[in-house]
Amino acid sequence: MDSLPGEILLHILSNVDSSLASCASASRRCQWYAEIITFASIRLDSSEDCLKTFGRVFAYPRRRCLLKELIFEVEAPGKFRGKVADRKRFHNKHFSNAINGLFTQLYEWNSTFQGSKRAPSVNLTIVPKSPWSYAILDDDRRSRKHVKLDNIVSLPSVTCVKKFKSVELNIHPRAAVAIYRALPCMQHLVWKLNHVPPRRLEVARTAMRQSIASALLDVEFSSLEVLDFCYPDHDPKNHMRTPENLLDMYGNDGLSLAVNRLLKLPKLRRLNLQGLALSPQVFRLDDKSQNLSTTLEHIELSVPMSTPAGSWYFTGDNLSAAFKDHYGRLLQSNYFNIITDKESQYRTQDGDLPRVEFRCSPEPTMIDPFLVAMGRAVVGMPALKEACCIFPDVARIAYYPSGRDGPHVTTAEQAVLPMSVTYGRWMIKFHKEQCIGKDATWPTDWEIPEELVELLRATGNSVLLTRGRRARVYEPARVRDLCLDQKEGDGRPQK
Repeated sequence: MDSLPGEILLHILSNVDSSLASCASASRRCQWYAEIITFASIRLDSSEDCLKTFGRVFAYPRRRCLLKELIFEVEAPGKFRGKVADRKRFHNKHFSNAINGLFTQLYEWNSTFQGSKRAPSVNLTIVPKSPWSYAILDDDRRSRKHVKLDNIVSLPSVTCVKKFKSVELNIHPRAAVAIYRALPCMQHLVWKLNHVPPRRLEVARTAMRQSIASALLDVEFSSLEVLDFCYPDHDPKNHMRTPENLLDMYGNDGLSLAVNRLLKLPKLRRLNLQGLALSPQVFRLDDKSQNLSTTLEHIELSVPMSTPAGSWYFTGDNLSAAFKDHYGRLLQSNYFNIITDKESQYRTQDGDLPRVEFRCSPEPTMIDPFLVAMGRAVVGMPALKEACCIFPDVARIAYYPSGRDGPHVTTAEQAVLPMSVTYGRWMIKFHKEQCIGKDATWPTDWEIPEELVELLRATGNSVLLTRGRRARVYEPARVRDLCLDQKEGDGRPQK
């Protein structure tokens, strides 16, 4: 056994169906390779006894360096019957004790590098042990609650965590601030908030956005390279509804400014944000018009059609729009007089009933400033490989430098602007305008803002604008109108 190469022995032990305890007792060398497999990924319960056992097992620096994946399962002990406010305090207290206990154990790992060949590097994932461990429902408002840290301002600093992931547990942004501040070496952050306060609770929605903005502003993120953030908000299904105004008294959107700060982080390479209503301020340049980032390679934004200013990025024909119920069935003319159940009343207050969906064409006064701001920011990022802004089911705006293609570029689009061209390519596509056929005339309700066209031409970029089956190509030297079924269109002189 001692004569076998380490790679072969590791492969053999990896395919052992039974427990590795007997194999580990064969020799010290077998024990070493058995521990490599056993301690690579650990699921840890949040109980006090499990945390103490975890501390004893990983008291040796050698074992700490073997741990790659740590899944921390948090669960409130027992069942608590009582008022919602009392249940919230009960869950927050247990969550606080669990997180503080874990970070106290990992704090002792900070000096591990002194007694080992390399420092520990751990991917930490926090999950609820059962799906309903922290799903607290407000009895009156039917609104899920987020867990918070109870009377904990700061946590012990932990340098071994390189990736932090929280996608199933509703951690409030104020609690997230304390956690992220305690992870100064975090390189990859996956953060998902599973619940958005409904629109009928406007104060709660505004407070949540402010908390997210504060979390993105108050944490240094000095080592962060990848950020995946999801806030599952959506547009109201009733497009006749006026969205809430989220701007402050000075006309600024704090969350857009917070995301703008992310675009200036010194080491960030990939940014993926979903569900946040953003204004053109997200691409704001500083007073000296310097680049937002010299390291960003991939940007993907998925934003609603509603703006933080209480308007819409898109418009449409509201006179011919059909009124539908939650299942897509046509409603009766006296719908509002027959609403009796609470669920339908809640959906109506939240703007999801009736469903009146007609917004698919760009609104020039709102979309033009957003496109111009995005264009000014993106063309000045030297390391950028892909920038994409998606309005779900409505439009997609993407940028690719020469020689690169994204996963959503169609064959027809590649034929029009092949990736072999020597200039950057912008692709603006409106999904729902399928009624514009290949033989139809070019729609005159919206054109790419001239300021953006001139900016992109000055920087050697081209634009492919797709509306239904018709396309218009703005190249540095000419403008072409064509159908996506053909490779070449009728060229016409540059305006």
